[in-house]
Formats: sequence, structure tokens, C-alpha cells
Amino acid sequence: MRLSMPTSVLDARFSYDRIWDMMAEVGFDAIDLTLTNIMSESHPLAGNNHVKKAEKLRESAQSRGLVFNQAHA
Repeated sequence: MRLSMPTSVLDARFSYDRIWDMMAEVGFDAIDLTLTNIMSESHPLAGNNHVKKAEKLRESAQSRGLVFNQAHA
């Protein structure tokens, strides 16, 4: 069984790298990626090169032992 939480609780205050660190530190092993604000220009996946940006997010999460188990747009 995977233990996950939505990122919406933290993404207004912290970078995804910091969120991944906090989630891994307390025992989560999966990420419920909330993308409700993805249309904002300040969102890490907004704009050009979004595929490369998403790949970097995945690599960052995987380096901490986390996987994405779902997402909400």
C-alpha cells in the first residue's frame, strides 16, 4: 500500500524539492500532485519545455524514494 498526500497543502509555501524532502522525512512514499494552479505563469510546469520540467520533477521525487500515484488538474 502506498501512502500519499496532496501537494496543495504545501505548494503555495514551499518548492517541490522542499515538499519532496518533507514528505520523505515523515514517511510518505507517493505524491498526489495537485495542479489546480498550473495555468499560473509562476507554476514550475508552466510555459515552454514543460515535458523537461516534468521529467526533472519526477527525477527529483524519485531521488527521495517517492513516486507519483495520481494528479489533479
